Amino acid sequence: MVIVGEQTANQVCCAERAIANFRVTIHGRACHGAMPWQGSNATVHMARFIGLVNDLLAPELAKTAHPYLPPTTLCATRIRGGHKVNIIPELCELELDCRMVPGIAEEFVKQRMEELLGALSLGGSLFGWEVAVTYSEEGLATNTSPDAPLIRSLLAEAGQVQRSAPVLSGYKQASDGRVFAGLGVPIAIFGPGDPVLGHSPEERVPVRELVEAAQILARTAIGLLVQE
Repeated sequence: MVIVGEQTANQVCCAERAIANFRVTIHGRACHGAMPWQGSNATVHMARFIGLVNDLLAPELAKTAHPYLPPTTLCATRIRGGHKVNIIPELCELELDCRMVPGIAEEFVKQRMEELLGALSLGGSLFGWEVAVTYSEEGLATNTSPDAPLIRSLLAEAGQVQRSAPVLSGYKQASDGRVFAGLGVPIAIFGPGDPVLGHSPEERVPVRELVEAAQILARTAIGLLVQE
């Protein structure tokens, strides 16, 4: 069993989403910017595809539920297209970040994007396209049972130290827990600090939370060793 130290505001987290990154490439036809009807604007086609992702696919994926995690998300994050202001771009590339709850496969997300592109391009008659997986964590979502000894012990000790009913949660960002979970190891994610402040100029860890986390971790380790 592994406890991964991350910013959880000392809440016990038993789950996190897997990550997949995709690259969508659209091939149009270049021409002079003064006569756009002579070409096929790859950037415009990509803009329409992004609209379909935001209006259709992202809401569809948002329906994928998990008791402790946000839904599956798919976000367009980086786009490249064109090389000169007076030339209709023949190529446009889009990168997308996807966070998948346990049970959602990256192949399903890829297939749905391909279906949207196929419909948008009228089967390829308007423009060509490809969808590639550039980063894969297939099967690496963390999903430890709330009844696992590690989770039960952490919750019990957190309740004792915090003197309140502990809240079981899921980790919204990404941790090394996914690597261990892929090996079948029970995972908990736990630590001081507000996760909302991560990677921001205001990122910090209150001393009170640091001391509290140390107490909870020490008590949990002793309790688990006694059980053994």
